[in-house]
Amino acid sequence: MRTADFKKLWDATAAEARWQRLTIGGLVLAVLVLAIMAATKREVVVVVPAELDARVEIGDTFASPDYLLAWGLFIAQVLGNVGPASAEAVRQAIEPVLDPAIKDDALGVLERQLLQIQDERISLRFELRKGTYEPQTGKVFVQGYSIARGVAGTERREERTFEFVFAVRHHRPFVTGIATYAGRPRTLEELRHAKEDR
Repeated sequence: MRTADFKKLWDATAAEARWQRLTIGGLVLAVLVLAIMAATKREVVVVVPAELDARVEIGDTFASPDYLLAWGLFIAQVLGNVGPASAEAVRQAIEPVLDPAIKDDALGVLERQLLQIQDERISLRFELRKGTYEPQTGKVFVQGYSIARGVAGTERREERTFEFVFAVRHHRPFVTGIATYAGRPRTLEELRHAKEDR
């Protein structure tokens, strides 16, 4: 009888050992899969800056539209509010966010405009009216009024739009396209209406 009990106990122990080996093998496989996923996963950063009302996501190569819009608003404010004394600060603020492909051209244009502002002692002020992100094109439009004030104190006011295209690389936004022009934003809808009116 003791041999029969021992045989039952031995069979149960052997069966339990087999199940434990299978379970340990499954756990090892799961850990390997998780390690590979963790090593290859791109990090997504979630930010809620004070300037934004909602949370935004910033990935390695993408960002939420609200985040890009916030950057467009910031850059438009920097470029739109400049005087003879702040010209160098504007250059220093803009240079790091310019994409290398457009940096030389954009800085060349900016340098010429800043020299003109310094030579003519003009101060520019930008009154923001509206910022828009266009998902079809990925463009950010910042619309407002540009007020130029000369040495004599006379002011010239015009409607102005800043247009930006952004690319995100390594969680950083870069301006890959920039334009500024008088008038309303040239959104796809606005361009379509203009084409229909012709």
